[in-house]
Amino acid sequence: MKKLFYFLCYIGLLCLPQSCKHPDVVAYGGLCGIVADKATDEPIAKASVELLPAGVTIITGSDGQFEFTQLEPKNYTLLVTKAGYSDYTSNTITVVADLTVKADVQLERLPPSLRVVNDKKEDIDSLNFGGTKADIARSFNIFNDGENALEWEITYTAEWIKSISKSSGSLKEGATQALVLTIDRSKLRPSENLTTLHITSDNGSKQLIVTALGES
Repeated sequence: MKKLFYFLCYIGLLCLPQSCKHPDVVAYGGLCGIVADKATDEPIAKASVELLPAGVTIITGSDGQFEFTQLEPKNYTLLVTKAGYSDYTSNTITVVADLTVKADVQLERLPPSLRVVNDKKEDIDSLNFGGTKADIARSFNIFNDGENALEWEITYTAEWIKSISKSSGSLKEGATQALVLTIDRSKLRPSENLTTLHITSDNGSKQLIVTALGES
């Protein structure tokens, strides 16, 4: 009977270290920041923030903020993209356990894609109708010189501008929109008349000065 008792105690001692083992506790870290315009410091919404090599992507909200949680402590990089801005790749960011590392990002805006050009693709900034009675129409073009599609719109206030063949639309990258501006000479003041067309888009804006001579 004693032998059985000692044997059971021996077995119990062998099992004791096994039962006292705790699973390894993995400590995680985090990474957060704000994506902002380099020139204005304004937060950028809808920027894509990809964490590498994890391959996880977050889209920023109106406050430009992003946050990655439950990250293994190791080295990461950020790839940040947004239409109209240069792509950004961060230096190596080291995430450590039980801490959230802050890594703000500033994106540099690309040169405006919207251009106003003549039929030779030369930039223009004015249309001159002169004083000839029959001269009531001028053509010009809107050209998208960027790598992304853009939405555009033209506004004006002068009563003597009769019409523009198209006042808003979208342009694919590399595309051109031909336009015709027509004036009403009966509404011109004597001598020189001057007004400005405001051409705006989601990737740049331009102004086109329009002049015409009325009858003295």
